[in-house]
Amino acid sequence: MLKQVLVLFVFLVSENVLSQNVEINQLSDKSYEEIKQIYLDVPKDSITLKEKIADAYIAKAKRDNDSINIARGYYYFSVMYGNHELGVAYADTILQYTKNLQHKNFSATGYYLRGYWYYNGGKYRKALRDYLKGDSIAKKRGNKKQQKYNYTMIAALKNRAGNHSEALLIYKKILDSMESVKHKKNFDNSDYLNIINSTFLTYLNLKEIDSAKVYTRKGIIESLRLQDSISYYNFVFNTGTIAHLLGNNKKAFKKIKTSFPYIDDYSKALGYYYIAEIFKKQAKEQKAIHYFKKTDSLATLLDYPFSELGVAYENILTYYEKRKNFKQQLKYINKTLKLDSALSQSEGLKLDLVKKYDTPILLKKKQKAIDALSRKNKLGTTTIIGLVIMAIVLVVFLFYFRRKQKSQQKKFDELVRKSNTEKKAVEIKSNGHNVPPEVYKTIAASLDKFERNKGFIKNITLAELAKKLDTNTSYLSKVINEREGKNFSQYLKTLRINYMIGHLKTDKKTRSYTIKAIAKEAGFGTAQSFSKAFYQETGIYPSYFIKKLNNE
Repeated sequence: MLKQVLVLFVFLVSENVLSQNVEINQLSDKSYEEIKQIYLDVPKDSITLKEKIADAYIAKAKRDNDSINIARGYYYFSVMYGNHELGVAYADTILQYTKNLQHKNFSATGYYLRGYWYYNGGKYRKALRDYLKGDSIAKKRGNKKQQKYNYTMIAALKNRAGNHSEALLIYKKILDSMESVKHKKNFDNSDYLNIINSTFLTYLNLKEIDSAKVYTRKGIIESLRLQDSISYYNFVFNTGTIAHLLGNNKKAFKKIKTSFPYIDDYSKALGYYYIAEIFKKQAKEQKAIHYFKKTDSLATLLDYPFSELGVAYENILTYYEKRKNFKQQLKYINKTLKLDSALSQSEGLKLDLVKKYDTPILLKKKQKAIDALSRKNKLGTTTIIGLVIMAIVLVVFLFYFRRKQKSQQKKFDELVRKSNTEKKAVEIKSNGHNVPPEVYKTIAASLDKFERNKGFIKNITLAELAKKLDTNTSYLSKVINEREGKNFSQYLKTLRINYMIGHLKTDKKTRSYTIKAIAKEAGFGTAQSFSKAFYQETGIYPSYFIKKLNNE
């Protein structure tokens, strides 16, 4: 997954190179605005000089007992290092000085800043907590700019949690509002380009490549118009990403390599992965492994877990398995387990990890590698202690997986015991939805017939069903809600899942079909939507249900 870049909005940062020497001891005589401009004019890599200027800014503010400018001084420190732990610490300091102030920007700025660094540190629940706190303050103070920023951050979190469709709706709404004002004098061009890039990433997450291409082209055109070379090469990199996904390796390699001098390290980590995949397809194993390792090295340095990293580890593991290098196998098994934990347990947000081995298999491989190393080398005290620790870890993992298996078995047993014809009695009553009793009774009877005839298997809308039942959508929706406690979409999903559960229990031939074919027979458009609905209805996935039925 490409890293989604978050933009701090609080101050506009210029990158003009300072042409004159900065006399630190003279800064106290300057205004806050003048010191700020001097700070912004110093290049980003001149950390020592920036620290001195920020210190002078804070010292002046403390002499003036000016809490707002003290907070601004600590903001400069927060963004100086690019380190999320330091960023959180400085954001905490900002909140200490501003949390009781009635200022338009503060203390919401402190919460947004801390949320930004929590996000970059992978602490997504904490980030969400601070974004919502900041948004609450921004609404009370009427700060529209901060509210818009929060909207963008919520979209980023939705993407991270896998709710890509919801994130896309937010980005499209923000872009629509920007398009009409993008030629105005004070328009935030960098924010605009960032939202275009975020929209591209979201379409990519949704596997809608054609739409992703549209926003890559848009980003290139707009970055050229705005003469923003950094954003331009980010979109060039995106072009290489799309080419890779479409199998055009020559174009992918060229675009990715062209962008490398200009893109950030997060994109480079993914770029190395794509280059490794290209060499793998060309059967150049040594070069592929070299770039898979470069992906790992940079991702480790950045503390940046992403799903493609798991594929890189798979390839490296396979490489060392062929060569019976148990020490390297153990190293990359541990890396894979650590990555699995980071992606699946990142503060409770579920992410998909693309991998060949599930955790139990990895643990077996890990034990096998440990045993091989033990036979090869003399067991010293350190080795014995290490093995004991690994055994404890293994027991913990086994306990977790056994508990999970018991839970799934219980849910399976409940489904097997459940009668295919089991259905709650329908209570006809005059209800709060204002449906006349006779009409309610007629619609309810028609719905029973609709269910018996399995009309739900075909694609059908609320309007189409209402027409078939000779009623209107309002009455039909209200009757379904009263009878089932669900909306029309949920009602159809439940009928389809219950139908397919019964069908799978009685028809062995159907159990031999692919999930995609079963989904189609149940009335679902894709295997993914069927699996998701099945899990929501039963607590287990259809593949597990079928496997258990076949083993009965």
